[in-house]
Amino acid sequence: HADVDVDASPLDAWARPGRDNVQLLGRLAAAGGVEARFVDPAPSGRASRLAALHQAVLERRLPALRPPASDDSLTVVPSPDPRRELETIAAEIWRRLRADETLTFADFAVVVPQASAATYLPIAEAVFEEASRLPHTVIDLPRPAERRVTDAVALLLELPLGALARPDLLRVAMHPTVARRFPDVDPEDWLALCEALEIVRGADRADQPASYLARDRTSWDQGLRRLALGAFLTGPRGGETRPFVLDGEAVLPVDLPPAMEPAARALGMVARELCAFAHAARGGPAPFEVHAALLRRTIAQTILPEPGDEEAVLGDALGVLERVAALVPVGLPVSFRVAAELVKARLGETPRRHRTPEGVTVASFVPMRALPFRHIFVAGLDERVFPAPEGVRALDLRAGARRPGDVTPREQDQHMFLETMLAARDQLTLSYVARDAVTGEPRSPSPVVEALLELLEPDRADDAPSAIIRARPPLARHEDLAACAVIPAAARERRAAALGASLRLAGGGGRQLPPLGELSGALPGDVWAGVARELDWVAPPKVVSARRARRGLTLADLRRFLECPLQASARVLLPVGDDGDAAAEAEAALREQEPLDEVRLETVPFLRTLCAEALAAPGPADDRALAEAYDRAAEVKRLGGALPDGLFGRALRERHLALVRCWRDGVLQATGGLVAAPGYLWLGAAPEHRRDVTLRPPLSVPLADGTSVTVGGRTELCARAADESRVVISLVGSATRDYVERDLLAPFLTHLALALLDEGEGDGAGRPTRALVVRPGDGGAPRVDERLFPGIAADDARGYLGALAAELLQDVHAYFLPCEAVFTWKRRAEKGEQMGVREAVLLLRDDNWTRFASDRGPIPNPRDYPVPGESRAREIVERRFLPYFPYLAASAVDDAAPKKKRR
Repeated sequence: HADVDVDASPLDAWARPGRDNVQLLGRLAAAGGVEARFVDPAPSGRASRLAALHQAVLERRLPALRPPASDDSLTVVPSPDPRRELETIAAEIWRRLRADETLTFADFAVVVPQASAATYLPIAEAVFEEASRLPHTVIDLPRPAERRVTDAVALLLELPLGALARPDLLRVAMHPTVARRFPDVDPEDWLALCEALEIVRGADRADQPASYLARDRTSWDQGLRRLALGAFLTGPRGGETRPFVLDGEAVLPVDLPPAMEPAARALGMVARELCAFAHAARGGPAPFEVHAALLRRTIAQTILPEPGDEEAVLGDALGVLERVAALVPVGLPVSFRVAAELVKARLGETPRRHRTPEGVTVASFVPMRALPFRHIFVAGLDERVFPAPEGVRALDLRAGARRPGDVTPREQDQHMFLETMLAARDQLTLSYVARDAVTGEPRSPSPVVEALLELLEPDRADDAPSAIIRARPPLARHEDLAACAVIPAAARERRAAALGASLRLAGGGGRQLPPLGELSGALPGDVWAGVARELDWVAPPKVVSARRARRGLTLADLRRFLECPLQASARVLLPVGDDGDAAAEAEAALREQEPLDEVRLETVPFLRTLCAEALAAPGPADDRALAEAYDRAAEVKRLGGALPDGLFGRALRERHLALVRCWRDGVLQATGGLVAAPGYLWLGAAPEHRRDVTLRPPLSVPLADGTSVTVGGRTELCARAADESRVVISLVGSATRDYVERDLLAPFLTHLALALLDEGEGDGAGRPTRALVVRPGDGGAPRVDERLFPGIAADDARGYLGALAAELLQDVHAYFLPCEAVFTWKRRAEKGEQMGVREAVLLLRDDNWTRFASDRGPIPNPRDYPVPGESRAREIVERRFLPYFPYLAASAVDDAAPKKKRR
């Protein structure tokens, strides 16, 4: 028996370089018969609450010291949620560092219970990085190099156990440690290739023995074969639509542009390797050594680690195979699933390589036990979380008759809390979440915190203020001055909230902050510059020279501009794709099944071309010839993956044939027959390798600044009826007839383009055009909406197109003004109703059922954009739609009446 005096300064100086091997405090506290006293080398003149608690624990007695209320050596902080809890801790660390020059970052530790580590430790990384980049080290989380290699090995172990679907194999192939084998290839190109090749699941046809498909068109084998054939055979891109017969099966080669060839070669290599690995792993039960040899070979072939940490972690993963092999009986056959589970169970148990903590140490209780720090923050001390609840374990025989030394998980947590409390040198801060995240009801702290409060303040009533419990921080971080002092984002949020309050106060208290688009136009330039700087507002790029940089517009661009100025101007002027493109990419990455319905963006133009060919056939309509033509063309689409096969393909075939017959019969009934085959006119350029197109020169239209822009693209179907009248046909697949005016926009712009083309042929008077919109009606019968567009002079057509193009290229039109609302306003006005354009937009926007053309495009949520004021909206409508309105009313044919054949 001896008295041991522990001098704090030498202990701290000795412990700081290697805290992970310091267990002196724990040994002193646990050693029987050893009396330990802490000797403060520089006593402050007064005893703190924490020091008194330490002495009371060492002397096994109740603390008798009553420190003053200003003592903050031991505090309890209730918090609104885990993130605010850590933000409060980060702000307090910075405050204490500024107040005490002797402190360093290494003097602080943040400890969380093991049960809350998965929640708190990842948040701590993000919060401390936001808090002025507070230096820290999270002990429990593996380093990025460890995570990358371990994740790649785990994905390889799981690959043979699945269906080899597209997400399964691409998760391995696109992993950073695997994709870096091909430094000149963007792994995102592999996703586009898989979508184009219609690869969804299975290594080959053998993985789909009981499928409704008549042939293999969804496996990796068929896709890679098409890709390999495209390297030396011409495919659809080169104008060759005939399939190539390989081993008695028709295959459609995929020829790629030269820029995609490296990605195609890399995908073929890595996919073949992974499919071969999965096939070998599924070979049946074998001794573990056989599975281990396969895994070692595949890991070495597939994963390319970087020198240093990744190489070391990969070596540890290969060492796991050796350790598991030593445990499994030699010669015992096991399946690959069993072998994979044995390896995965021990893969994460590899001891992490030693690293000295830098900055604030963040960890859970287990790695931090008995390590001294001057300031310790213990977070996550919630009720029913810490300590671990008492539970009954059926396989734990110690519960029936406990013996000395048997410790329950709850007792382990309580002892670790005691050790952490004794390890705090100057200050100990305990925090917990005091508010339910769903209901907002108050929550109590951990029982150990309540027991500690009862021990230190035995005479305090429940509703009396406490000298230990601090006030709860605000729920919003921008309302916390301490958080705003160290978190720049919180400070910006506070300034934005103050600015909004000031604006509401200036507006009488009832005005809300308008959208930024309206705010920028309402405020003077110098005022808006200061507001934008405070809000970190980044304005869209200026497009002053955009029209000079663009080669030209298309008729589709002008039509979209009339349908929705917001989406059209963003698509033309900004370097962004459609909003649906990102959603389609995300869906493609997760797709594990082939499409069971048509891809309308590809099949509707295909059906229109088929209908045009049927209308070109001489003689009466022949349904049998139409079906044969469809089968020939659809076969190529099925081989390319644009149409489903098997049972679903047969069902879709009947629907397609009914639609094409409806279009054909509707055109023939409305025109009485066509003299020549209908076709599209391509202005300026046409698809590559197409020989069946009619190419015309592009249209040159003047702009307001004296320059000009070319208008190209494709017209609607143009034909000549039996009575020699010119017909423009628009074939619509939807049976909805809510806005015929919108469907007639494309024929109207084609009519203007034809007027300019007629001028080049010497016909300057302008010929009339019959516009037909054909769609399926009731019972599948054709429904035709017909308008007779009177002739227009070429100069008038050129002036209207030029004004429309100039307005489109002027700027991004960041407002919501859909054409559906314009046509609704026109209908109401014709009926004598008093309704403004703005009112019509708001009416349709908020009715929750109107489908706008604005819903498709690069701008997400277009309905959230501001609606122009009434005077501005009227000016826009008069400028863009007033020349179009007479064409809707003049010579309109009653589509409900039966059509007579014209001669």
